[in-house]
Amino acid sequence: MFTYLRYPTIEAPKRIGATAATGAQRCLLRFVLNSSVAESKMALPSSSPYRYSGTLVHKTIESVRRGDCGDHVTPERLLAVWEEHLDSMEQEAKDNGDACWLPIRESVRQLERLRLWTARLAAGQPVHSGKSGPTSTEPWLENEDGTVVGRVDSVSASDGHLALRDFKTGTVLDENGEVLSDYRTQMLIYASLFRATRGQWPDSLELVDKRGTTAQVAFTTESAIEAVKQAKETLEKARSEVGAGGSPESFAALCSMSTETCVQCRHRPACPAFSKSLSEQGRVEFDQNTWRKFDLTGQVERTLDLGNDRYVAVIRCGSDDLTVRGLSALATFGSSSADIASNLPEPGDQLAIFGVAPARFSDTEPQLFNANRDATVYIVPSTL
Repeated sequence: MFTYLRYPTIEAPKRIGATAATGAQRCLLRFVLNSSVAESKMALPSSSPYRYSGTLVHKTIESVRRGDCGDHVTPERLLAVWEEHLDSMEQEAKDNGDACWLPIRESVRQLERLRLWTARLAAGQPVHSGKSGPTSTEPWLENEDGTVVGRVDSVSASDGHLALRDFKTGTVLDENGEVLSDYRTQMLIYASLFRATRGQWPDSLELVDKRGTTAQVAFTTESAIEAVKQAKETLEKARSEVGAGGSPESFAALCSMSTETCVQCRHRPACPAFSKSLSEQGRVEFDQNTWRKFDLTGQVERTLDLGNDRYVAVIRCGSDDLTVRGLSALATFGSSSADIASNLPEPGDQLAIFGVAPARFSDTEPQLFNANRDATVYIVPSTL
């Protein structure tokens, strides 16, 4: 087993958010690390730039509802607000260690289509200036002791009907036409937190998808209370396990490995359980139906400098020689910190390569891989 990135002392989380609650139940260690490690210090960049385009949509709609575009929203003013938030997202991505996805204008496919969809959605939003009234945008919600928290995108009151509404840039329904489980739990938590914060229950919970279609989330007060109870129990379990803190190795038992959880996790190089699995197997595959991604480890046989801050590495993985093309010299890190290495890996170095895709003709060349934009290389120390 090897652990090639050492995080500082991990601390117990103080609270749990509505969006993190379901993921925390799948892998408690990931939740603890997300709570304790600053994004800029995480071992890997985000697995996708779409977190930023989603935030871009939310912030643009919030600006419209807050009145930043005036009482009458013109296309010109809406475009200016969109661009302002896009610039902000670019800087946020850089600060979060996600420079590999810059510029977002290029890494997010069909961004212009997303902007037009946002414009249509924003055109129908009511304009108001407050956040604390019956109608508000992204109000802060929390339970009685502040341990379970969240921000719902919109609170709307019309003709005595109070609705909590959340906007999603992807699909909100499963193949059976039911609201996705994670989204349902998130909305149930919002409902209970709204009751705790504002003193009344909403009449409806609504999800708006990328087509502007609204899906109703059925709920009872009992189910909403139970959702918050489970979230709090997850938090209390994390606090109990972590206690006064320690290293990730101390909390290896909190890890629950699965393709769904690990593929999105930015802590794989620092996770003892994942490190052990990668060490033993040599490669870990994430099959997401429409695409495949691999993490690999092996000893360097040779490298080829392509002269454009890119290189090719051939590594020995078990009995196979694996060739990885398009690796970035700017994403190759040493074993003790995330400082950029001044030289390419040398023959004999043990590498751990995260985020590569099989070549398009992988059926005929199964040992050939291409680096994704978020591909990251660690040089594994021989001794720990």
